Amino acid sequence: MEACIKNFGEIFILSEKRFEVPFFQRKYVWGEDNWKRCLEDIRIIAEEGTPHFMGSLIFKTESDIDRIIDGQQRLTTLCILYYALCKKRNQPERLAKCFELPLGEYKITHNYIDSRIFNWIIYTDCEPGKEPPSLSLENNLIYQCLDYFMAELENDPQLQPEILEQKLYFVSINLASQDDEQAIFETLNSLGVALTVAELLKNDLFRKESPEFFSKTWGHTFESRYIEGFWGEEISIGKRERVTKIDMFLRAYYDIVTVNATSEYKKFQSLFKNYQQHIDQYVDDKHEFIRDLTETAELYRKLFNPELVVNGIRNLTPLQRLCFLSLAFQRTQLVPYILYVRKNADPVEADKIAKLLETYIMRRLICDLTPIRYNLQFKSLISQKVLTYDALLANLSENKEDTSRMPTRKEVWNSLVSGTRKMTMNKLGKVLLFLIERHLRQNSKSDRTIPAYNDCELEYLMPKNITQWVDQQDLQNAAPEYLKKVHFKLGNISLT
Repeated sequence: MEACIKNFGEIFILSEKRFEVPFFQRKYVWGEDNWKRCLEDIRIIAEEGTPHFMGSLIFKTESDIDRIIDGQQRLTTLCILYYALCKKRNQPERLAKCFELPLGEYKITHNYIDSRIFNWIIYTDCEPGKEPPSLSLENNLIYQCLDYFMAELENDPQLQPEILEQKLYFVSINLASQDDEQAIFETLNSLGVALTVAELLKNDLFRKESPEFFSKTWGHTFESRYIEGFWGEEISIGKRERVTKIDMFLRAYYDIVTVNATSEYKKFQSLFKNYQQHIDQYVDDKHEFIRDLTETAELYRKLFNPELVVNGIRNLTPLQRLCFLSLAFQRTQLVPYILYVRKNADPVEADKIAKLLETYIMRRLICDLTPIRYNLQFKSLISQKVLTYDALLANLSENKEDTSRMPTRKEVWNSLVSGTRKMTMNKLGKVLLFLIERHLRQNSKSDRTIPAYNDCELEYLMPKNITQWVDQQDLQNAAPEYLKKVHFKLGNISLT
């Protein structure tokens, strides 16, 4: 490893090297707060004339290319700022020196996700406000970064490209061939904008793979233009923790593939390290592992489709109904076993299993029994290879503790009618009434529209403050606690 201090101009303008952001690195994620701070730093440098330290840039030379191991976010931002300054000052020769080699080759190329937008801005005469063919600029942070700098520089005619060239300094670190770039990458990226489990795993899996294999597997499944929004959406996995869907899926997949292995994670934050351990110890064919992971992810995306709660779908399969319950109640503990059954069980058995699990989950919710053991319980079903209705029924029948048993019909009836369970707690009443309503409409002869779950709201039929609606004598004869209990029962609520 060699390190030296260099300014922006020495690294990128005077050099005739080619620089590359590895295609598997995460996309550009900096936003307006970062751009504003960057521009403020440049303005201070311009006023004071003093050098400014911008941290480290880590490179690893392979053939004639310097691969950028760390510093991608800063580098991308500064490149866009330098481009905006040169365009505003009408200095195309500076752009050519910074971004092009003598034979017209691109000096700086970006990763798989951002290369098209970066190339369109830097290497073509892009027109602000005009969208290029086959490339959407909607919500694209690199283009928004350009837009921000172009607008800000309108009111800042004193800033010049020379400031970036001469006053911005970095510690330029060049790794030797024997240096572990992955370990350095992970350590450095524990700072700043934290990398997700998915970003770390992608970097680890594909750092020595071809762009073509990445594009056919991970890129196609997780990062194509029309799918990326699904995987980036955040969901709750507890009272205080939220993660993206891709990280949620990776936890579920880990539960499936490591069920007979010794590796376990204690916290969600350690999941990536456990993936590394599992791959090192148990995976002989990494390509096959990647293919199975992405194929399972496709199943996850189809099964846990947001349309189950945002659209009124008339005919749901038993598995879809179970997935609906998982989405509605945020029961993410069910996900690994549902995926396992969908992948491995006979379709007829899979439907029967889904119906039994729906009964199990709903009965326990109605009886207000804790889901605290669901993670271990459903992982145990995978380890025991429970893939038939009879095997699942036998397994559930063995459980006698409140943490895992199947409530009886009598218990369910008592909870609904005379128990203390509030049907308005934890979305229970809404789900019950919704399922009843869609069953009635689905089985009616008319073409009545099936409502969407997310469009439904609960409404009380009897107001909470009942004193002004009930005869005072009747009120005195009724136990106050009974009235409070009745208020939260299923018969006192309706869907609107």
